[in-house]
Amino acid sequence: MPLAALALTAVVSLVVGSYFLVTGISGKDGGDLAKAQSQAAAAAGSASETIFSFQYDKLDDHLATSKALMTPAFAKEFESIAPALTELAPQRKIVVQGVAREAAALPCGSDCSADKVDVLVFLDQARLVGDSKTPTVFANRVKVSMVRSGGDWLVSDIRAL
Repeated sequence: MPLAALALTAVVSLVVGSYFLVTGISGKDGGDLAKAQSQAAAAAGSASETIFSFQYDKLDDHLATSKALMTPAFAKEFESIAPALTELAPQRKIVVQGVAREAAALPCGSDCSADKVDVLVFLDQARLVGDSKTPTVFANRVKVSMVRSGGDWLVSDIRAL
C-alpha cells in the first residue's frame, strides 16, 4: 500500500506542476505579473531614450516631452536639474542621443507588483559637442522605477548604477 500512495502522490505532483508550468509559476497572477513586467521594461527603455536624448537648441521640447513620461513628483525633481542643462548645453552646443540596448525587470522577491516595477536599462549615449563630427559614446546602466497610472507606465525614479 505505501508504494501505491507514493505513486499517487507522484502523479498528483506531476499534474499540479504541469498546470503551474503552463499557466505561469503563480497561476493567472504570475502571468499578469510577467506581462506587467514586460510592458514596464518596454516603457522604461523607450522613456530612457527620450529622457537621456536632447539637443541644445530644443531643450524646452525635451523637458516637456520627458516630463510627460514621468509621475508628477518625479517630473518636479527632474525639472530641478533643468537650469544646469539649459545653461551648459547651449554654451557648448551639446547634442545627445540615447539608445536603450536592453531593458528587463529586476527581481522583486516578495515585493512584486503588477503596478510597480524596477527595470534595469542598458543605455548608450552618443554625445556631440560643438562642431564635432565624431560622437563620444557612453555606456550606462540605470535603474528606472516604473508605476502604472491609468493604463500607462510612468517613470517614478531613475538611478545611475
